[in-house]
Amino acid sequence: MPSGIDYATCYAAAAMIGAITTGLNPRLGPREVEAVMCQAGPALIVADHRLDPIGTCGRPVLSRDSLAQHCERSDSLPAVALYPADPVTVIFTSGTTGAPKGAVFDAANLAAGAESAGVMSARTTGG
Repeated sequence: MPSGIDYATCYAAAAMIGAITTGLNPRLGPREVEAVMCQAGPALIVADHRLDPIGTCGRPVLSRDSLAQHCERSDSLPAVALYPADPVTVIFTSGTTGAPKGAVFDAANLAAGAESAGVMSARTTGG
C-alpha cells in the first residue's frame, strides 16, 4: 500500500495486537518483491491492488478494498505486553547491490525515533 491513512491504520492495528509489520517499496521489481516476501514470511499481506501470486510466496492476501468488511468495532483493545527489545517492524533495504535485506527495529528503536521526531518538530517560543 502507498503511504496514507490506510497504511497508517493497518500498521498501527498490527502493532497494537503484537504483530510484526513490514512495508514493501512499490519500486521493487518482481524478483525483489519475491525475495522480501520470502524473507519476511508474513502471516497476512494487505495490498492495495492484486499482487502476482509468485511474489507472495504463497501467503494470503487481503485487498485494501475489503478491509472494512473484515473489521469489527470494539471499545476495548487486547492487552499486549510490549517490551523494549520486542521486534515491532522489519525495514528492508533497497537491494541496489544485491537482494533486499531486513533490518529489525524493536520497540526501543521506534520509541527513540518518535521522541527524536517530537524534539525536532517542537515549537519554540519567542522569535
